[in-house]
Amino acid sequence: MKKTTKRRITVYIALYFLVGLLLYCFQTSLIYYPVKKVEHSFFDLVLRDGDVEISILHVNRDKEKAIIYFGGNGESVVARAYELFLQFPEHTIYLMEYRGYGASTGSPSEKSFYKDALALHDAVSANHQNLSVIGRSLGTGVTTYLAYHRQVDKMVLITPYDSIQSIAQRRFPIYPMSILLTEKYPSVDRVPALEIPTLILLADNDEVIPMSHSQKLIAAFAKVKSQVAVIKNSGHNDLSERQEFQKTLKAFLSPSLKPES
Repeated sequence: MKKTTKRRITVYIALYFLVGLLLYCFQTSLIYYPVKKVEHSFFDLVLRDGDVEISILHVNRDKEKAIIYFGGNGESVVARAYELFLQFPEHTIYLMEYRGYGASTGSPSEKSFYKDALALHDAVSANHQNLSVIGRSLGTGVTTYLAYHRQVDKMVLITPYDSIQSIAQRRFPIYPMSILLTEKYPSVDRVPALEIPTLILLADNDEVIPMSHSQKLIAAFAKVKSQVAVIKNSGHNDLSERQEFQKTLKAFLSPSLKPES
């Protein structure tokens, strides 16, 4: 009996460390879902970092106001470009195709996304009197990083989270994700220092980002009170199709323009 028990314990320990190793080695595959290149008619702004090229969709050029958009982990921003162009005709819009996504080369990572976000801001900010930033899902982590390190006028967070580490810890509670995880996106550590007007849009039936993780982020704002809207009868991937979502976003970024009824 004792030998059998020891063997079982040994097997359980081996399995524990094996699964932990797999989580560590394949974490990028669990976080990033690169999309293929989609042909479009928009102008391409290309940022270069060594031999890596980052494609930026440059929509509605030469406007005084601008929006920078960072998408989700499996999102093709081409479709979003058409939506934002129709919704904000008075803005120039920049939509980043992350490294490894669409026409961009390289491999996705938290550090590279941050670096590219700063490079995009620095490349275009002087061309506009007003610059707002929108992040969706994974992109909210990039957005809060940019807003923490650079000047922006307004920030929109769509289905945000407190940190990827926190979500991973919830899903794998028996593992020390603070040690295993290299891609952490700790937005909750940055928003207390932000003083910019912020809109947070949530799906009431979000099946990807638990509401509790969004609420932790909202509670962390210290210098400003974020405006929060929960879009009824919506999920993580379809809330932008709701009229309430579109009206709320329009009213926040273009308050002088009445949203269409």
